[in-house]
Amino acid sequence: MIAEVYPLKRMSRGLSAFDYLIPEVLQIQRGMFVTIPYRRSTVNGIVKRVKDKPVRGITLKSIDSIYAGVHLREEELSFFESLAQDLFQSPATVLFSAFPQLPKKEDALNVSPSFSWLPLTLPRSEAETIVRLVTQLKERSKAFVQTPDIRRCTALILGYIQGTEKQKVLLLAPTLRDVEQIRSHLSGLEPFVITGEETSIERFKRWKAFHGASSGLMLGTRTAGLMMDSTITTIFLVRSGDVNHKQEDRNPRIDLRELAWNVHEQFSANLFCLDVVARPQTFSRFSPAEILGWPMTSKAQVIDINKDPQGRHRSITYQAEQLIQERIAQGRVLIVHQQKGIAKLILCHACGHRPLCPTCETSLTAFSHTLSCAMCHHKEPMILRCPECQSTELIRVGPGNQEVAQEVKKLFPDSSVSIVDRDHPSDDGARIVIVTSFFLEQVYDPFRPGSFSLVLLTNADTPLYGDHPSALESLTHELWQWRWLAHTAHATFLVQTGSPSLILKALEDTETLLKEDLASREFYHLPPFYQWLRITLKEDEPHKAQLEMTQLKQRLSEIPDVRFGALTTLPHEGVALEFGVPTQEKKRLHALFTSLPDRYIIDTGLFS
Repeated sequence: MIAEVYPLKRMSRGLSAFDYLIPEVLQIQRGMFVTIPYRRSTVNGIVKRVKDKPVRGITLKSIDSIYAGVHLREEELSFFESLAQDLFQSPATVLFSAFPQLPKKEDALNVSPSFSWLPLTLPRSEAETIVRLVTQLKERSKAFVQTPDIRRCTALILGYIQGTEKQKVLLLAPTLRDVEQIRSHLSGLEPFVITGEETSIERFKRWKAFHGASSGLMLGTRTAGLMMDSTITTIFLVRSGDVNHKQEDRNPRIDLRELAWNVHEQFSANLFCLDVVARPQTFSRFSPAEILGWPMTSKAQVIDINKDPQGRHRSITYQAEQLIQERIAQGRVLIVHQQKGIAKLILCHACGHRPLCPTCETSLTAFSHTLSCAMCHHKEPMILRCPECQSTELIRVGPGNQEVAQEVKKLFPDSSVSIVDRDHPSDDGARIVIVTSFFLEQVYDPFRPGSFSLVLLTNADTPLYGDHPSALESLTHELWQWRWLAHTAHATFLVQTGSPSLILKALEDTETLLKEDLASREFYHLPPFYQWLRITLKEDEPHKAQLEMTQLKQRLSEIPDVRFGALTTLPHEGVALEFGVPTQEKKRLHALFTSLPDRYIIDTGLFS
């Protein structure tokens, strides 16, 4: 008897499983964890299938041993194989991402987590909302729930779990900080926590314990989502619109939102997505009865910067200045300004030259004494003359948070002012604090929110300045996450914008705006109606790379209704091609891409 085995290693996408002889003393089945000789070492593997074929003149190595006590069920291994096909990766690579290392001894599998909990409280006025939403979730197999923050998400999840017996729940959050905050407030529950921060062996121990249980709770990030269990009854996807749910920087490029949806469809697990606002895709996957809201009682105030007499104040309008002056005595003021440094960029008034990063060609952000790249973190000294024409007429374009802080100090000299961003990560309790999104991600604690009287967005239009197809989605998400912070703090929410009608629609008629965006995506062949991919060819010789990619493009053009972006040369990276295919045509790519060598890097979730 011969077993085909997936080695738990990163493998080329064209490689599948390897044949091994089955010793007579071993009973081997599909999905078993085994130990196999591989090249000059011994590795773990997972059995793909057992076959009864004679050895044809090839000397095969034998399976060393079985890892008893746990195996992948038929439907679980099939899920991994299907996922690998969708990601254009080898099944071995995807399995290795989930199970990189197994314990050597079975007696090391005892799992005894110990937890201490912090109190979880909500305002009395919100108790009725939690009860209503929990009741509605128990009547549905899938739903999107608009929830203000992690604190309310945790309360909703806790209410659902405590009122339901024999559930096996997978709770997924985008960041380690989210996981830690949720875990510490799940009173009375002891989840198996998997975040990728633990050792590979400890991760496997926790998965094995959860996999073998009839009920329980697993909490984690993308890593936990990849460790499959077909008996899961319910999945909660917290902050479902967060970009951290997608693996951007290395293969396999897994999008946890798509993975959770596939688990819901294939294993009939309940799927509940929680976030501050829906995504356009939400309306293509959830019916109106499955989109549940959290009551918003406060109104947002919108200032049209085109009509406001800003005078000498470049970032704070006159109306905003007056409102800050009025509210500062009642509590702290939060000013959201998403540009760091002194200015967004430096521009030569004489010739129009702007300093670019020598590594990635991104515009350099101006700080007090340096120019810094936001993409690759390259730094160089501030220039005093234009390197192209030697002119000293250098203009600062787009004020950064350091310049805004100087303006605010002049406007309110009697109030303390501080900055919170990645370079200034601590909140010192200043009366006026100027923040970027880093504040929400790493500093703000919704379980201990503090006291704010005013939340001001200096330029809500910033997400619209880029050319990404999801710019409107990003704008809506940005508005709502800060609006919910203001709402839960009982603070006034103030927005400065050059597009007041669009901002008002995003705040007051959100569903209509997102449905219009969804219709636009269909018209312009964008997700979820088209699957867009980027192929990057790593090649030192530009001419050879261009030739190979042109040949690949010709083969792709045979797919009906394929759409091509530009073929671009990337500094120090090679050549990249972006293209989209109708979602129903994606399977035509499998045979083509599995034959490509690993010099071709495939990102399957472009624009998602």
